[in-house]
Amino acid sequence: MLSNKNNTIFEIEKITTMTTFELELKQSLIRKLMQTDDQSLLEKVKSILIPNPAEEEKEDLFYFSNELKEKIHTAMEQAENNQTIDSENVDKEVQKWLEE
Repeated sequence: MLSNKNNTIFEIEKITTMTTFELELKQSLIRKLMQTDDQSLLEKVKSILIPNPAEEEKEDLFYFSNELKEKIHTAMEQAENNQTIDSENVDKEVQKWLEE
């Protein structure tokens, strides 16, 4: 979304399927948009990319794959069931792992 300050977040899956030409074109357009101060041009581009601004607000800020959604769901269930490890113990485990 152009109006979102997180507009640099890309969907990993889409990037991996993009051709080099598509990626270069998108990067070039982003650079040009970032360089322009022409409010009229920016509004025109926005109206092309976001024809219905009310729908824009309904879009997710982030893209999550089904696999990631499942991992988040599992983690939430574990947290609800007190199946967690406090940060102090995590730090100890990481330190042990680093020392191996």
